[in-house]
Amino acid sequence: MEERRTARRYRLALQVSVKPKSESNQVEPIVGTTPDISTHGFCCRITRALNVGAKFGFAITLPRLGEETAQGVVRGQAVVVRVEQRMENSAEPVGMSAAIETYEIVQRG
Repeated sequence: MEERRTARRYRLALQVSVKPKSESNQVEPIVGTTPDISTHGFCCRITRALNVGAKFGFAITLPRLGEETAQGVVRGQAVVVRVEQRMENSAEPVGMSAAIETYEIVQRG
């Protein structure tokens, strides 16, 4: 199979929270983890699937590397490009891939 990705992937298990645009009144975000990420997109395993084409806001928590380094968050907007099929009534997290439309890195002190 030919590789179609245009950006380098980084294998990082990071916490991600997803807030669908269509559910802006939803209080609790959908949470999950990323097995990998790039500057153009990311994959994640989340508790509830979104539909392909759905736009959403996201926040990915960056780890604290040491006492001198502040923890950060990558916040932005993305669109779902692929969703894994899973068995009906399964409690397992679902895999989802997203293309990042915009993002910013926010440092926490």
